[in-house]
Amino acid sequence: AHYQILIFQRSRMRFPTSIGEYTLLEKLNEESGTDRGNEGRECFDEYRAMNHKTGEPVMMIKVKEILNAERIEASFESLKECDSKYLLKYLDLVKKDDELWVVIPSMIN
Repeated sequence: AHYQILIFQRSRMRFPTSIGEYTLLEKLNEESGTDRGNEGRECFDEYRAMNHKTGEPVMMIKVKEILNAERIEASFESLKECDSKYLLKYLDLVKKDDELWVVIPSMIN
């Protein structure tokens, strides 16, 4: 699979936006206005989202670097089966055009 390498830029996406069975509600890691730190932000973007089939709140992570996308895609089934309180739970993997999106449980109340 071929994924595009994206250069950091402010999101021009309009909300809400649908990707597969999910609806993106807002971008979480904008360049300013965050207290969460910037570690790894050049590799992915985080979005608050909702599964529009179940109504479940989730977070969606858009992978921005081709090597990370290929590695995640190759090991996704194993990661999805992991059930440990010490590991992040992977719920779904969504491809849209040349983008790879990872769906995880919402960490925002």
